[in-house]
Amino acid sequence: MPDGAGCTVAVNGEKPVAHSNRGDSVEFTVKPGVGVREGVVGSMFDKQVKETLVGGGHQVQFMQNTPFFAPDNFVIDPKSLRPIK
Repeated sequence: MPDGAGCTVAVNGEKPVAHSNRGDSVEFTVKPGVGVREGVVGSMFDKQVKETLVGGGHQVQFMQNTPFFAPDNFVIDPKSLRPIK
């Protein structure tokens, strides 16, 4: 991802939650120096619902300096916060 690029991610409160029934989406800008890997999401099998989930979505994975552990490397747009439907 180029320096200064922005993206939207799902967040669940202040800390990661394994089984939350509510998620929110927030837009933020990544500062230079954050290592990321991006690509197309493949299909996968969900054991809880016993269904294959289709792929094809865009995925960004933070390799280092994640928003949770290094929040100073991200500029969050609080006006973009919205519930995931």
